[in-house]
Amino acid sequence: MLSKPKVAGPEKRKTVFNDWTSRSNVKGILANCGVIGGIYPTWTPFNIDEIEQFIGLYILNGLNISPRIEYKFRL
Repeated sequence: MLSKPKVAGPEKRKTVFNDWTSRSNVKGILANCGVIGGIYPTWTPFNIDEIEQFIGLYILNGLNISPRIEYKFRL
């Protein structure tokens, strides 16, 4: 029987979200974001939780399409 990969703790394994986060941060750094005189001076590197939330919104919008994401959170 195959065991589930560990995603937390000392035996944590890499997931696709690690790769997406690393790639997004590298592209931001190469685009000179987050430095004085750069196009986005207040930019900070992404973390894995932010990438997961971003992908979750794309999945949510794909299952129930709205013209704007903000409309999903209105009462």
